[in-house]
Amino acid sequence: MNNKELMEKIAISVRTERFKRKMSQNELAEIADLSINCISNLENAKQYSKITTLNSVANALGMKLEDFWS
Repeated sequence: MNNKELMEKIAISVRTERFKRKMSQNELAEIADLSINCISNLENAKQYSKITTLNSVANALGMKLEDFWS
């Protein structure tokens, strides 16, 4: 899997898990202590995210980091 495919897989995972929890992007951003722009870019695979950012999102969703790509 190349980097672009990995980011797209993570984007789908984040969006799917957020929808399951009936959270808005704004709610997720607040819980993860990130900007809404960061969440939007992550969910749309518009830019690469730092591992710390991904970990913050995983924690906010009650997930493990590796759940995004496994």
